[in-house]
Amino acid sequence: MGILLALALIALPNAWLRGFTPHEGPLPTLTPLPTADTLGDAFEQGLQLAAERPLEALPYLEQVMLSNHPQAEAARLLGRAIQAARLADDEAYLYTASAQALAALGRWGLAQAALLRAVEADPDYAEAWAYLGEARHQNGADPYEALQRGLQLNPNSLAVQLFNALYWQRQQDYTQADLHFLSATQLEPENPSIFMQWGQNAMLAGDPVTARGRFEQAAELTPDDPQVWVALARYSLDSELFVEELGLPAALQAYQQAGAQAEVLVLLGRAYTLRGQRSTGLHFLQRAVEAGDEYAPAHLYLGLFLLSEQEIPAALAELNRVIELAPGSPEAVWARDLILQYSP
Repeated sequence: MGILLALALIALPNAWLRGFTPHEGPLPTLTPLPTADTLGDAFEQGLQLAAERPLEALPYLEQVMLSNHPQAEAARLLGRAIQAARLADDEAYLYTASAQALAALGRWGLAQAALLRAVEADPDYAEAWAYLGEARHQNGADPYEALQRGLQLNPNSLAVQLFNALYWQRQQDYTQADLHFLSATQLEPENPSIFMQWGQNAMLAGDPVTARGRFEQAAELTPDDPQVWVALARYSLDSELFVEELGLPAALQAYQQAGAQAEVLVLLGRAYTLRGQRSTGLHFLQRAVEAGDEYAPAHLYLGLFLLSEQEIPAALAELNRVIELAPGSPEAVWARDLILQYSP
């Protein structure tokens, strides 16, 4: 789901405006910097204005952009989005672009405020309605009406189709989500991210065979993208299908391209363990913990391996680490259940 949300957030609000984004305009002239507290205040003021009057936000954001303030990168992201969108001389587009950047910063309340201004400026702007639907969901409200409005206005919008797919996926209506993913692939047939999320939808629907085909389509489109191979490997290992033919080769390909990242090392450990090469599996799981001590899945799968070896105290230590790192996550819930089951 995270892939889909990221993909939808970066989908441009209107295809004819692609030339405007990203816009690498000149940076503000370097000036003496205010104090850190003043910069923080300027950043917050810029955020508020980005939702209300985006062009007026730029002077405040520019104070932060060239500084060493912790929010400098966020200020650059938001400032550049506004700078690029202003070239279109379209108020609704300007508010929508600002809202996208605010959403990317996790400021969904402000993003919703900007999107309400966007649809007020242009009630027929389908993409703004689609983004508004997602903002409403993120803020705890019902997104359906806004999403349907966007779909009625422009079913040929990638953002509209993806946000509707995400809505139905969250409702666990994977058949409806499937239809929107199909439409999205017809709009951008060379976009591997859509096929990856479409494959995930098939997995959620309990159809791993169909999922395999969609993941393989993504890999064919971008064979040099390690995240595609990670998705392929995870699909195989989660379903425990095609581990020999697909799961292990995909994990090895991800390792070759991305190196010894904790996520990839966990996949290799799982794949070798499922193949019965347990010593090799343990080796990679231990390396995963060393490479990413704060990566909860590494501790989870090492804990599972140790449980299978009846090394209960060591396993429980790893499972407790999962809960410490990612409280409330699915991994933590799984770890908690295992701890209750195996604790003396």
